[in-house]
Amino acid sequence: MTVGLLIIDCLCGNGQSLKDKRRFINSLFARLKKEFNISILEMDYQDLWQRSKLAICFINNSNEASLKTKSNLLKFLENYPNLTILDHQYQKLY
Repeated sequence: MTVGLLIIDCLCGNGQSLKDKRRFINSLFARLKKEFNISILEMDYQDLWQRSKLAICFINNSNEASLKTKSNLLKFLENYPNLTILDHQYQKLY
């Protein structure tokens, strides 16, 4: 069993308020949970309306499967409309 943690620093949405950002983030979270069966949370920049830091946690049977999940998540996020990845970090927790 492998537990992976992916930290994503990103610019999100074209909104002009925190309410617009929240709508964008909630939509993104719903799509990611449905597509990848992961746990996700906004861990920083809650008070900024265009920036976010996301923590995504997932469990796989092997390290190879965990790396594949990480790769698929990054591809999905890179192609997600109005989302720009500034930085990402991956950690194998277990």
